[in-house]
Amino acid sequence: MFKLRNLADTFSDLDGITAFESRENRYSRLRLLSQRGVITPDTAGRGKVARYSLEEAAIARLCLSLYDAGLDTETLRNLDIAFRPHFAGEEWRHLSSVLKGIHDGESWVFEVDRHRDNLGSLGASGRFRREDQSTFTDEQKAGLAEFNTAQGRKRESTVILYATDLLRPLLD
Repeated sequence: MFKLRNLADTFSDLDGITAFESRENRYSRLRLLSQRGVITPDTAGRGKVARYSLEEAAIARLCLSLYDAGLDTETLRNLDIAFRPHFAGEEWRHLSSVLKGIHDGESWVFEVDRHRDNLGSLGASGRFRREDQSTFTDEQKAGLAEFNTAQGRKRESTVILYATDLLRPLLD
């Protein structure tokens, strides 16, 4: 279990951040993620110090990198489905299976597509995949293109995080 302050310090150390103000900025961002429900403590309450599970710490680590890539808190909150159990192609995917894979030596990435709809609103969708796998099969790509067209969405950019590099230190 991790305390928010410990996570901020650990992430700052991993990223080589030494300036006090920058380290405090990391802590503030983590607090905001918690306040907005992007990460959820396992223990909290009046008079209790909030503690976060390994999976929530991993989400926090990825979200800080996505902040650095220009995503805002609301967008990060909308990525929640990518971190929770979901069906991906032919298998159920969950952050715990990604962490287990990293522990076992697999290389994983986390991809976020940013898109704009016909009203001009920005949105995002995210997914984990092993680095040696393609993002989608041709059939899935066709279905996704059809869905996006029907929704009036156009992809603007893709952010790729090397999840293995970001998350492996949490497993040590």
